[in-house]
Order: sequence, then structure tokens, then C-alpha cells
Amino acid sequence: MNRPASAATAAVQVEPLLLATCGPWAIGIPVAQLARVAPAEAPEGPITGTPGPGGWLGVVRISGLVLAAWDLGRRWNLAPSLGGWILARRQGLGVALRVDRCLQLAQAATAPLPPALNVVGMGASGFATEQLTGLTHGWDAQLAPIGLRLDLPRLWTPQELANARVAVGAAA
Repeated sequence: MNRPASAATAAVQVEPLLLATCGPWAIGIPVAQLARVAPAEAPEGPITGTPGPGGWLGVVRISGLVLAAWDLGRRWNLAPSLGGWILARRQGLGVALRVDRCLQLAQAATAPLPPALNVVGMGASGFATEQLTGLTHGWDAQLAPIGLRLDLPRLWTPQELANARVAVGAAA
């Protein structure tokens, strides 16, 4: 007899993710949400502006692009991230998100997180990091056992994006 799939089983999704780290967290960002990845040394000159709440760094230039810049570590009240940059577009605005390390692309099965772990701005789904053992270069065994699927459209509030748009416009 066929049984209907449980809600948890039905919600599991396998998708290509860019694997990165931020503090103790493994993070996976859906490839479809990315423009590109840049190394830590990519900024052309200093970041301009005054760092602010929510990990706001200011405006950064990477490969000739003027981008609104955030630090994911500071956003999550962790130590500042000092690694690579994840570049994306949000509502027509170029954004750069600094993380600790960008590792590689991998397929990962993601599923909804329990409500206690579903923190706004962190993502609503996650993945077991054990499924990635042996796949990644530089994977740290000290990372949390649950990785966070970062949903870039949910990461910033409309007000943060509006403020960033003003800063980028002034710097362009």
C-alpha cells in the first residue's frame, strides 16, 4: 500500500549550493542566487562609509562594480568575517557579502529547520554537514553538524536595501 510522504520528507530538496563558512556555521547558498564569488583581496581600495548595524560595512568596489557590502559574521553577532566575498543582486542592487571561506560547489539535501533554529536572516532550511564529508577541500570538522541554507532574498530588510542603495548611489 502506498503511503503519503510526510511533510518533512516532502520538503527535502536536493540543490546545488556554494559551500562557505561563517564562524562555527557551514552555510550553503543556492547557486541560482549568486552572481559570482571573489577572493578576500578582491576589493579595489578601502571600503568607504561607516560600518553600522546588521553587519553593514559600507560600499566596496570589486572588478569595477560598486557594491553594498555586509559582513555575515558581524550580522550574526560573531567575529568579523575576513574571507571571500559572495556577490549577488538584490532588487536591482549589487551586494557583496563577506564570509570566512568559500569552499566549493556541491549538491546537498536541504530540509526545513526546527522552529527553534529558524532565525530571521539565517535561513529557514538547513542540511546535515555529514553528507559533505570528503566532498569539500578545507572542510573543518569543528563546524556545527547542521549547516544553514542561506536564502539571500530573506537576508536583508527592505529598509537595509534602501539605505544601501543611497550609499551606493553616492559612491558611484
